[in-house]
Amino acid sequence: MNTEINFLTKQPKKYVAPLVLVIVFVVLMVCIAAVLLFQKDQYAEKIDNQQTKRDQFATALKKHHEQVADEQQLQEMEQNSSTIQSESTPNVALYSHILGLLPSSNQFIHYENKANQLVIEAKFATLDDTAAYVSTLLKQTFIQDTQLTNVQKVESAYQATLTTTFDKELLIEELDSDE
Repeated sequence: MNTEINFLTKQPKKYVAPLVLVIVFVVLMVCIAAVLLFQKDQYAEKIDNQQTKRDQFATALKKHHEQVADEQQLQEMEQNSSTIQSESTPNVALYSHILGLLPSSNQFIHYENKANQLVIEAKFATLDDTAAYVSTLLKQTFIQDTQLTNVQKVESAYQATLTTTFDKELLIEELDSDE
């Protein structure tokens, strides 16, 4: 029998432990890097989704503000319109009404409306016709006073200037009910 005797001393494995530790460390670092990249991608996707939602909300909010602004402008315009209508005098209706009180539209010369006052110029055949027209004006509910401010004889007729004051509210009520 042959027995072999190894007189060489066994070398301790001095590089195995650090090598195993380095390999484990590298594997752990790769795992950590993979987890971090995975989480980064998830968070980036969540951020993109939130930004998309934020943009959609901003667009919807902008549209809502535009609608509210449009509605407010419409209400303001309606309010301004009603204010203007309530403050304005129905000049065309007043002109037609005053003209209709004359026996003939050919008698009418001039008409001027100043605030709550009318200045009317007309031709009359006689002074009695002038007085009758003044009386007719005074019978109107919206007319407060009528004064004959000037009378001139022009050819065969009398040209009269009448200054009439009226109540605007009564005028609007009466002329609106006539229409």
